[in-house]
Amino acid sequence: MDATVAGLVGALGGAVLGATGAWGAALIAFRAARYQADRQADAQHQQWLRQIRRETYASLITLARRIYSRLGTTVSIEEDDKELDQILQLVRLESPDHLGEAALELSVTLNGIFFLQKHGHSVDSIERIEFLRQLNEFAKLCRESLADI
Repeated sequence: MDATVAGLVGALGGAVLGATGAWGAALIAFRAARYQADRQADAQHQQWLRQIRRETYASLITLARRIYSRLGTTVSIEEDDKELDQILQLVRLESPDHLGEAALELSVTLNGIFFLQKHGHSVDSIERIEFLRQLNEFAKLCRESLADI
């Protein structure tokens, strides 16, 4: 009878250890799956954020280049001024603070150019050089921002 009890205790102990081990393995698998799902969700969010920022930055750079190409022409820039304000607000909303500030500086320069053209003044090379410098700096900051996401 002692052997039977010992066998029964051993079988029960083995069953408890096996169940505990299976439960532990299931818990580890669950945590690994959850970690993987969280990482995938984070990666998708980062990709979405990068795409939104890329489109917003590209819109501002494209508009700024279009405005630059119109300097000194008789083409009206009133619509560009409205579009600039809308895009600037998007950049300030979607981007890090330092990029929003760079976009604001670019906007101030562009508004100065709008003012000069609207009142019949020519835009000299100093304004053009400053505009291009700010545009290049903004594009550089955009690339860095997209790489940091």
